[in-house]
Amino acid sequence: LSATKLPHYSWPAWPAICLFIALIPASLHQKKYATEIRMLSGVPILLFGIFSLSLAIAPKTLLGLFAKTPSFLGVMKYFDGFNLFESTAFLIAAVLCFVFIAKKKTILPRLELCAVFSLAIALSFSFGFARIVKSLMVTPFYQIAESTKKDGASAQDCVRYSGALSPTLSLALAPELLHNRCEPETMRYLIAPVWKAKECDERNFKVIDQKSYLVLCKKG
Repeated sequence: LSATKLPHYSWPAWPAICLFIALIPASLHQKKYATEIRMLSGVPILLFGIFSLSLAIAPKTLLGLFAKTPSFLGVMKYFDGFNLFESTAFLIAAVLCFVFIAKKKTILPRLELCAVFSLAIALSFSFGFARIVKSLMVTPFYQIAESTKKDGASAQDCVRYSGALSPTLSLALAPELLHNRCEPETMRYLIAPVWKAKECDERNFKVIDQKSYLVLCKKG
């Protein structure tokens, strides 16, 4: 139902879908096939446990299985894994998932405990991924934006970005400099991820800086 075609824009609906799935066994508690439905609804919990355990034990192996695009592979070169706290949190969440799924009658005996467990999982994942998102998807953009400003770029200059997460770069460049979508032939600066850095050579732009996986090129 999302107006845009970008697939990740539907992510906010996922928690509601998860809650709906969790309510199925409760609503069918007194009905026929309640046991089968309850076990079926526990499959996502089991899958989540396997995923969590994989993240804790071998994150790069797991991510490598799904990292097929050049952009993902390029970013993953700068991924330094999870720290001890994050790995421990993932591991505990995974073990608890396996324990609860082993209780075939119910995942958790009380709704309050289920809510607390869900909150603990959400917090552990949030803390774990917040650092990774910042180091891979936020910090490089602000660093490369600072390099662009220090080089003397002005608001009149055309600064183009050849990659994903364009809004992040726009925020990093503002308010001193706005990322504008001008024509390629009028640009003075080109910011590109390393897997698209060949565009600098194609346009005879000189690489003047690199922050993480982002390259800053300048005309002339």
